[in-house]
Amino acid sequence: MGWMASCGKWKSTIVSRPSKYSGTPRLRKTPDIGRCNGSARMPLLQMIHVATEHYPDSIWLKPNPRTFSDAVRNLHAFSDEGRQQKLFRDAPGAVNHTSTPRTRKCFGWTTLRGEDLCALRPDARPPEVQMDGLARGISPTESYCAILYEFLPDNSCALAADVLQSQLDFFWLSGFCLVPLRSENWKGPGILLDLADLICPWQAGWFSSLYRRRQAEEITQSLAYP
Repeated sequence: MGWMASCGKWKSTIVSRPSKYSGTPRLRKTPDIGRCNGSARMPLLQMIHVATEHYPDSIWLKPNPRTFSDAVRNLHAFSDEGRQQKLFRDAPGAVNHTSTPRTRKCFGWTTLRGEDLCALRPDARPPEVQMDGLARGISPTESYCAILYEFLPDNSCALAADVLQSQLDFFWLSGFCLVPLRSENWKGPGILLDLADLICPWQAGWFSSLYRRRQAEEITQSLAYP
């Protein structure tokens, strides 16, 4: 079960899964795998940002990457070894990566007490739901893991195709493929909210059939034709 709440400039996501055994269902404190994978991408993105900021002339990427090997080598190009090797510097059409688009910040993990969550007003409290025949809810006697993301206010700003495209191109050239694009996962002018949409080359969900240059129109057209 995933639950999000905005707290001033912070946004927290609480994730939990029920134990699968006979008897009264209860919640395990193990964070949802997808959210863990999402937060695990943050060190990679931070490494890319730092490398681009300090060594922009040393990062050379293969243009139009299509294969698993292309993805891994482009991602490796941001590392210390990759910047020294400059594998694609002399390749025709090589991309000198000198700037990185703005991405959503993640501040790491924290722990919240169930009794504090249960004390929230009803409309702000994590809801109890039934899934797969098991009850999922917050217990006042448990503690829960939460991920703290940067809060992006909903300013009703329309998604900008150029901003969207710069993000999509950045993720593609850096070796990530994306799950099916959904407009609700992007906030104006065009910043990806859910990093779990990104699939690293070594993840089971990475497929060459998904690894391609995505178009901003895939997102903007879904807004025009819901």
